[in-house]
Amino acid sequence: MIDNIIINKMRENSRFSLAKLSRKLKLPATTMYYKLDCIFNKYIKKHVSLIDFEMLYFKRIFFFVDTNSSELIAELSDDCINNIYRHYGGLIIEGIFLKNKDVDSFRKKLVDLKIDFYESPIKKVLKQETFKVNSDLLLKK
Repeated sequence: MIDNIIINKMRENSRFSLAKLSRKLKLPATTMYYKLDCIFNKYIKKHVSLIDFEMLYFKRIFFFVDTNSSELIAELSDDCINNIYRHYGGLIIEGIFLKNKDVDSFRKKLVDLKIDFYESPIKKVLKQETFKVNSDLLLKK
C-alpha cells in the first residue's frame, strides 16, 4: 500500500517532498527513505523529463513497420528515434524530428532497407503518463 502511494506520487511529480509525504502518512522518515530505496531498486528503470515537443516545434511521427527484425532495430539507431515498440504486426517507431529534411531522411532509410511502413503524425498529445498504480496489482506479483 505504501509502495503504491509513493509510486503514484512519483508519477505525479518526481520531485515531491518525501518528508511531507512521511508526515501525511504518519510514518517515520527513515521508513519512507527505505521504502523509496526499495522501489528504486525494484521498479524504476530511469528518471526522465517529459518534454512538450509541440512547444519546441518538433514533429512527432509514429512509423508502423511490418517487421520484427532485431537487426533492423540496430540499423535504425538514430538520434531522431524516441521509442521503439514491438507489437504483433511488427514495430511501432516513434520519431521526433525538428526539420522536414530529417523526416525525409528517415523515410529514405526505411525505403533503402526495403521495409514496408506507414506513418501517422501526432497532432496533439491528449493524455500522457497518467496511469496510477493499483495496490491490488502490486500485491498479486
